[in-house]
Amino acid sequence: MMKPADTPSAAATGDLPQRKVKKGILDVFRNLRAITSREGGLLPFASAASVLGVSKQRVNDLVKEGTLHPIDLLGKKWLSANELESFVKLQRQAGRPWKEPSIKEQWVAAFAGAQDENAPGKK
Repeated sequence: MMKPADTPSAAATGDLPQRKVKKGILDVFRNLRAITSREGGLLPFASAASVLGVSKQRVNDLVKEGTLHPIDLLGKKWLSANELESFVKLQRQAGRPWKEPSIKEQWVAAFAGAQDENAPGKK
């Protein structure tokens, strides 16, 4: 059992060297923790490309057109996991949208099909 005389006094502990931590580093980590929890996680562009199933260039194009919004942190650009999840939920179809053929194009296609049906040698 320790006696009160055996416990270090406040003056004695004040003489010990204190660990110095730069406040700037702590602020960076606090900022990182806040952004990560708010955004559901952060992904670099290459990981975002593999998650989306597209190339890194396509991810850069999505950022340039304003569909995805990068977060600058520690000198690098990151993408929000929440934003990527909502983008995936859009279930966008690949390729160009289908063009409705005009009436003229429909008539030309029908006429060409009728000529193929009535071609000599076809029975």
